[in-house]
Amino acid sequence: MGDSPIGKLLLKLSPPVMLALLIQSIYNIVDSYFVSQYSLSGLTALSIIFPIQLLMTALGTGTGTGLNILIYRMDGNGETTRQRDVVKSGLYLGVLNFLIFTCIGMLLIGGYYNISSNQPAVRAEGIQYAQIIFLGSFGLFGAPELGVAGAAIATIMGQWAAMLIMLKAVIRTYDVRGKFRFKDCIQIYQSGFPSIIMQSLYTLYIVGLNLILKQFTEDAVTVLGIYYKLQTFFFIPLMGLQQVIVPVISFNYDFR
Repeated sequence: MGDSPIGKLLLKLSPPVMLALLIQSIYNIVDSYFVSQYSLSGLTALSIIFPIQLLMTALGTGTGTGLNILIYRMDGNGETTRQRDVVKSGLYLGVLNFLIFTCIGMLLIGGYYNISSNQPAVRAEGIQYAQIIFLGSFGLFGAPELGVAGAAIATIMGQWAAMLIMLKAVIRTYDVRGKFRFKDCIQIYQSGFPSIIMQSLYTLYIVGLNLILKQFTEDAVTVLGIYYKLQTFFFIPLMGLQQVIVPVISFNYDFR
């Protein structure tokens, strides 16, 4: 990676990530399409929970970004033996993220839907759907080193299947017999913090728009949710490049 031309390297590494993002975007649209065939209230519930799903992805992929940065920096400076410790710490962080987000989500999701919708059917269906998402998100949070690709795999193949795929890949590549280090956890969070904050602010922006539109009609909330799911198609190239550029920069930053 240290000797390859940057342009050629980006063209080689970006397509798989872009494909993963494309699959995830298609899933969101297909999911909404099928729900709309059965219940309009269900479609509204999906639009309301969509920002929370983005927040989950922000935390999961942000942690993955921080982990990738540290791993590639270690590759760059030749400190490969420490990668085992960092990966193991990343796995623990994934489990911790899952437990914290799920517990808080279960406690607050009822209140979130109460302020987001005046329709009892939307609240009931949305809470039920959200609980399934929270309990099944172990694969998303437990696969931080897969980044966005891990989120897409978890969405399409099932959260638990993604967790098994991730564990197999980590065992083969890095060997998880490393030591858990609290210092590594702090460094992972610090490296991924800007990504987490950026994506979280975008989530708050959508929630704010939903609350404003709800004052007029909840149909507008439904339309906004569909619009943002379609909008992701336009950002696939940029997000794919971003996920590749960060590790490349991290590697070359400490390349000897």
